[in-house]
Amino acid sequence: MLEAALHSNPHDATAHYLLGTFYFSRGLTGEALDEWGRAREINPKLPVLDASMGMALLRIRRDPGKAEAAFRDGLAADPENLANYAGLDQALSVLAKPASARAAALGRYPDPSRLPTGLIYELILNRSEAGDSEGAMALFRNRFFAREEGGVNVRQVWTEVRLQQALSLAKAGQCDTALPIARQIGSPVAGLDFTRDGMEPFVNAARTQYLLGTVESSCHNTAEADAHFRRTAGARDGADLAWARAAAHKLAGYDEAQWRGRLEAALAQMHSAEASSFSLYATGLIEAALGRKAEAEASFRNALLEPDRLLAWHLARLARAGAVPE
Repeated sequence: MLEAALHSNPHDATAHYLLGTFYFSRGLTGEALDEWGRAREINPKLPVLDASMGMALLRIRRDPGKAEAAFRDGLAADPENLANYAGLDQALSVLAKPASARAAALGRYPDPSRLPTGLIYELILNRSEAGDSEGAMALFRNRFFAREEGGVNVRQVWTEVRLQQALSLAKAGQCDTALPIARQIGSPVAGLDFTRDGMEPFVNAARTQYLLGTVESSCHNTAEADAHFRRTAGARDGADLAWARAAAHKLAGYDEAQWRGRLEAALAQMHSAEASSFSLYATGLIEAALGRKAEAEASFRNALLEPDRLLAWHLARLARAGAVPE
């Protein structure tokens, strides 16, 4: 039917777009991109077109550069289409563009109050990665955060923002400001009801405890740092194992051969498991801990090409920038 419509009117942009969608749904990505390209030549402002092209270029063709261009065109032609913002954020992440650029792209949405929870989390985390902790924390105010089964919890995002703020301040030698943030990271905050309860799982997580130990260590508080490292060293699963090994390395009695064996065994299990953004991030951490830098970089990049899960994009971005267990 679509071919008949195009035979009658070859300049029907909508028919070209729909035919491209038909091809794409059947795994014919090249044919789909050809039809979408023809639709774009006829009507570059056709809604949804750029988002469809961008997603195909990013997730199927694995070409984040061309995907970025498509999504940017989409922001101009179809400014309320959320897929363009999510796709551009993902493409810029894969390309390792600055966090400030990703935050600016998400900030272009015409009505920020209507951004879905997942994109608000991304905007918060991108601001945090850009060093704008105050701008990140402002986005928690006067907002409802929808819960999804198996999804990200707002408490996890809040803990992450405060943790990154404390780490940055400690690294800059501003311990008088960093330590209160680190030591009160699970405490209730006025005006943020979600901080009143349920913070413990995120504060007690292996990675959080390791990084809190790093803050204390940076501020020359050896006893407090060691307490955090001892809590971390008991972790045994997945990505936590990399943090556990790094913590154990800072404590007495570290056995390199024993830990390397644990890491190798964990990596073998990960390679046999179904890939997701978080499992790829976890794989990259173990590879980095084993000194396999090229493999780790590939895993982190691949994590960014999958749909985000459990803050995997944020964590993979940090890891690519060097924030891996030492």
